[in-house]
Amino acid sequence: MPLQKLQFKPGLNRDQTNYTNEGGFFECNKVRFRSGYPQKIGGWLRYGTFTIAGVCRQMFNWITTASDNYLALGTSKKLYIEAGQILNDITPIRATFVNPTTNNCFTTVNLSKTVTVTITAHGALDGDYVTFSGAVAVGGITAATLNTEFIITLVSANSFTITAATAATSSASGGGTSITAAFQISIGNNNAAYGNGWGADTWGTNAWGSGSATPVVLSQRDWFLQNFDNDLVANIRNGAIYYWEYSGGTGVRAKLLSATTIDSIAPADVPNVAMQILVSQNDKHLLAFGCTPFGGGAADPLLIRFATQDQPNVWTPLVTNSAGFLRVSRGSAIVCAVATRQEILVYTEGTLNSLQFTRTSDVFSLNELSDNISILSPRSVVVVNNTAYWLGHDKFYAYTGRVETLPCTIRNH
Repeated sequence: MPLQKLQFKPGLNRDQTNYTNEGGFFECNKVRFRSGYPQKIGGWLRYGTFTIAGVCRQMFNWITTASDNYLALGTSKKLYIEAGQILNDITPIRATFVNPTTNNCFTTVNLSKTVTVTITAHGALDGDYVTFSGAVAVGGITAATLNTEFIITLVSANSFTITAATAATSSASGGGTSITAAFQISIGNNNAAYGNGWGADTWGTNAWGSGSATPVVLSQRDWFLQNFDNDLVANIRNGAIYYWEYSGGTGVRAKLLSATTIDSIAPADVPNVAMQILVSQNDKHLLAFGCTPFGGGAADPLLIRFATQDQPNVWTPLVTNSAGFLRVSRGSAIVCAVATRQEILVYTEGTLNSLQFTRTSDVFSLNELSDNISILSPRSVVVVNNTAYWLGHDKFYAYTGRVETLPCTIRNH
């Protein structure tokens, strides 16, 4: 029998059986199709010699007006800026303790690297980071060894332990009276966890062998990063908003937007909590989604607030500025927001809305585009050539000016 050329159909099809899908692919792993042909998904190349702490959840790249190429990385433990393959830790500081609270706060044990630090009401959690400066040698551990960053362990209300690089040569207490202890914002979870089984709640909450009465949700630490001109705006999902100023250089840490004076203008009414931040680049407004309302109170999961134009730290609505707020009319919570060329798409668990700059006194308008969609997660949306694609709970969607469902031969699978 003469040789025959086999023609294979591109793509993966699980809507038919393995036999009826003759000449097609029924199952694959780490394969994509390009120009009609299967292609293995490639691996990774190492970039730089640095190592990040925690699980990275977002990277954001921008180039400044001075042509500095910056990459911001938000992890479960840290916030970094990379420039020229040099990693710079800009994690915000939660609290700083000085004299007299930190006076002679170190206690060493002979031949041990474990150092007990006594600082009343330090507020740190296990795994948090603290940086000391101004300390002098104690118990044979040098000042240079103490004046650095440490990971906190074995925490109680007024003390914790750290591990020094070298062991002590004697048991002693000291460190001097000029110690500064800078505590970084508490770390988050590497991954999300949900359930009511063993280990999902506090020890002793329920009877032996039973889990929590209601499901316990532990959210992963998730960052949203945006540039505002040359500066960086960073937001922990359902947490605070931080600001890093380019003019200070990569050696300066980010700090709370609510405590940041920008262009000699003091902050005003910055939301304490936001589900997500986003910069409307065409009109230079910083927006917060699912945030605390003007005047304070608990976060509203459907609320959208925006700072005044060109001033990301001023959120007080006045007739003389463009700060204000809107509220999504339907849904229970905003899942995410993504920017396209002409509008900002705002997703709830069941609706898609269009947020547009009006160039009027209303500033922004909000219109519902669809009430029959779903979205799997805040990271399941991508915008390509002004078309948004996202994964719902049971299908793929696209928005091209109208909402469409994408055909998918593995939908039921």
